[in-house]
Amino acid sequence: MTDIPIPMPIMTPRLMLRPIQVSDAEAMLDYKRESWAEFQKWMTWVHPPSIEIRTVEDERKFCTHFIGRLERREAIPCLAFSRADGTLIGSGNLNHCKWDIPMFILGYAVRTGKTGQGYATETGTALARYAFEALGARKIATFYADGNIGSKRAIEKIGFEKEGVLRKQHLLADGALVDEHHYGMLDAGRLPEMDVKWGGRD
Repeated sequence: MTDIPIPMPIMTPRLMLRPIQVSDAEAMLDYKRESWAEFQKWMTWVHPPSIEIRTVEDERKFCTHFIGRLERREAIPCLAFSRADGTLIGSGNLNHCKWDIPMFILGYAVRTGKTGQGYATETGTALARYAFEALGARKIATFYADGNIGSKRAIEKIGFEKEGVLRKQHLLADGALVDEHHYGMLDAGRLPEMDVKWGGRD
């Protein structure tokens, strides 16, 4: 599976998405410092070590871990940068790749200072279109934890259809156990109109 082509970067009207690199460590640390309260609440995979003691070296290890997942084609972890000024806006991932179908689970995040500007919808739409049209996906799934209203809005704007609720499935950082709301999409027809290109194509 490691020879599956992953054409990059992905370009949208405002963003350039590309796979995470070790050289992104400093930008990642800045991103997490700004957004830690939200990450701490919803995204357990970024917790240790805490932001008070987190270092650039910790981020290099974090980046290296996800580079390995891409090399093994287990996931496609991307960072989203502003095309206007190069600012790291957020991240987007196609996770739990099932290449025999193919099927992917979509995830995304936007730094706190850039929320409410449509970047989550733009990132998610771009990755979903990329999965269907570049990678031949037959299904994309996603979910949000109960209470994460911003994620719910983005999922529905992207065009996902609700498939069900897994009760008390999601453990939050504070120990609360909440429902997960699961969505799916079977083709690109439900996606918003957006100019998305990848791999340098016109």
